[in-house]
Formats: sequence, structure tokens, C-alpha cells
Amino acid sequence: MANPIWSRLGEVVRSFLAFDGDPLWHMLLEEFRPQIVVLSMAKAHLARIEFEPLTDWEVIHSIERTLFIFGLRPQSPCWQTTKSGKLARLFSGSIEMTDKHCFIQFPHPGGEHNPDRNGKIGWNKRYRPHKRKFMRLRGEWIDGSSNRHCGDLLAWGEWEPESDLIRDFKTPDGEPHHPRYLWDPYWVPKNTYRCLHNTDPFIFGDRFLYSNCGQSAPKKCGLKHLDQGSVIAFGSGKKIKDHWTWMLDTVLVVKDSFWYNPLNPRKTLEGKVPDEFLEVTGSPLVAWAEDLRKGAGSAACAPTSERLRLYRGATPDDLVDGMFSFFPAIPADGESCFPRPVVSLDDEYFNPRSSQAPKGAGCNRKSDELRCQWRSLVKQVHRAGLVLGTYAQLPERRVE
Repeated sequence: MANPIWSRLGEVVRSFLAFDGDPLWHMLLEEFRPQIVVLSMAKAHLARIEFEPLTDWEVIHSIERTLFIFGLRPQSPCWQTTKSGKLARLFSGSIEMTDKHCFIQFPHPGGEHNPDRNGKIGWNKRYRPHKRKFMRLRGEWIDGSSNRHCGDLLAWGEWEPESDLIRDFKTPDGEPHHPRYLWDPYWVPKNTYRCLHNTDPFIFGDRFLYSNCGQSAPKKCGLKHLDQGSVIAFGSGKKIKDHWTWMLDTVLVVKDSFWYNPLNPRKTLEGKVPDEFLEVTGSPLVAWAEDLRKGAGSAACAPTSERLRLYRGATPDDLVDGMFSFFPAIPADGESCFPRPVVSLDDEYFNPRSSQAPKGAGCNRKSDELRCQWRSLVKQVHRAGLVLGTYAQLPERRVE
């Protein structure tokens, strides 16, 4: 028995233990995935459980005399049993983390990268925040008349490795969200990827990829349980003329997914993703996970879980419920540029002020509902005079 017991601890001590213990408890359940969890605590604490319940709490079995339960010493902190076991028949109220059809508003804040003195920019370091780039890409897009095109296009996106500065733009007066620079992305392989940022989401190659950001946070565990057809809208809340708005970066429609270990993503993901992804996103992730295992630092997006989930996006040639992944873009033409488009949905789906917590994870929705919100985003992007970027060629690999 613990000594002192919970009820004899001071209120301040209990509040500190609860603050640290809640995330740890959720993380342990997520990692061990026990079949049954036996709780011994005040009923009021049930409200602290953030996993989605399958049913309301109810009494299944009451015992009027003492019952002793014997079992073999487990190899992990949680008991293992089968559905036919006696223990399974005695207890219920279990919580299962199942995949759900979700619409996710994913806050992806970050300013615009600035060039180095030599007109380039190096690989972004982990001690600096993630940022966006306005890039010239070779790719494909769909216009407002549903016609498909290929060629050079301009778009916002995350690319943390190196880039060449193509040109700068003069920002219009009163328009702080227009791009200031145009970049040509590339990457240089490293002997070590320690302290380098990974790129997530990854919009390059045959399918968009979302692999790690936020998934290890205990209160964001729903991000690891998205079913096929879920829609993730990456973007940022920005204040424009004293009003909060949501500026859209990328929309990923989940086609399929794969669990993987961040210490060795290549083992599971090789052949399922481009080799460039394994270098640009996987290698910095491995370095970060190894640092964390050694106790060297932490951060909100750190890969602290032993399992993460990579999601691959639907495409115009491989739709899910009539939907595909896209990023707002324009065909490359002269000196054109654009700010990220402002989009809006009902409060049920979007909170323009949201800066960290994804909204909608764990909320199961019907396919028609998801398709309706996706179509609304498509229409708003087209109304902004933009096209839907559906493919971006992988950036060049260089040796320096």
C-alpha cells in the first residue's frame, strides 16, 4: 500500500500529482492497450478519462462477500485475458480506442521563413519553431471547372529542409499575410539529423502524408485513431482587421494508414512512402526519438510514443467517398502570389482562435457530413480565385 495514501496528501500535492498523472495514465493505456482496466477511485474522477466511452457506466456484478482473485504475475503492468475468461465476465465499462470518421481542424501555426544572407535557407533547426514557405512546385491541379492541369504552380506548405530564394515580393499595404519570398525547395542528405525539424504534413509525391505531429500528446490521442474517409484541415488562426479567421494550408483525406515505430520508421514504411520522405521526415524523427529516449529534451510534438500512425491521402485517381486531398495554389504566372485563403465552417467544426489543440478528434461523423464540409472548403478555395493542388513533385536531392 502507498504511504501516505491519497486522502492524507495535502490538496496542493494532490493537484500536482493529478496534473502530471493524467497524461501519464492516458499514455500508459494507449501504449499497453489492455483488454480490461480495473479502477479503484472516487466516481468523480471518471470525468477525467478522455477516451471515448462505448457505453454509459453501469453495475454488472455486485459481490456481497469477499472475493479473492488469483492470477499469474503479468509481464506488463496490465492484466491480459481473453473474452471468454471469468474476469471478463465480471467486469465491464471498458473503454476501447476504435478508429472514427472525424473532421479535424488541425492548428498548424507558424510564420514565414526568412532567407539567410546568401539568398538561401538551411534546414530548420529543432530549437526554432516550424514555419511555412511559399514555393514554386512542379505539379498538378484542378481548376474551378473541374479541369485537370499539370505544370508549374505556386503554393504555401511546410518544407523544413533547404531552399533557394527565387525572388522576394513587395507586400501590399495593409496585407501582412501575403508572402514575402518565393522558394525553390531541395534537400541535402546529412550524416546526422539531430536537432533538425521533420516536415509534417508532407505534400510531395504521389500521396499526401501525415505522420507524427501532435500524436504523442495524451490529450490528442484521437489523432492516432482516424478511419478511412476522415478529413484533416491544416491551417492557422490569424487575426485580420480585429477579427479571428482560419487560413487554410492543406486538406488531407485519409485513404489508408500504417502503424510504425518512430525509432525505426523504415522497417514498416519502406515501399509504402517515398524514400525522400524517410530521409526528410523519418530521419529527423528517429534522431528526436533517440534523444528523448536518452532524456535529452522534450516538446509538444515530440515522438514520445512507441507507436505512431502514418496516414496516406486520397487522390483524384483514388477517391474516398468522392473526396481527395489538396492544397490551395495558383498556376505559376509572372509575379502572382496569394495569401493563404480564409475559410470558415460552423462552430461545430472550426474555432478560428484555435492555436494548438486539434478540434474534432474522437467525434465520429457520417460520411455525408464529412463530404459536405469538404465540399464547402473546395468551394471557398475556388471562390478565392485559387485552384486545388493535388500533386507536387518531390524536391531535388543535392550533394554539397
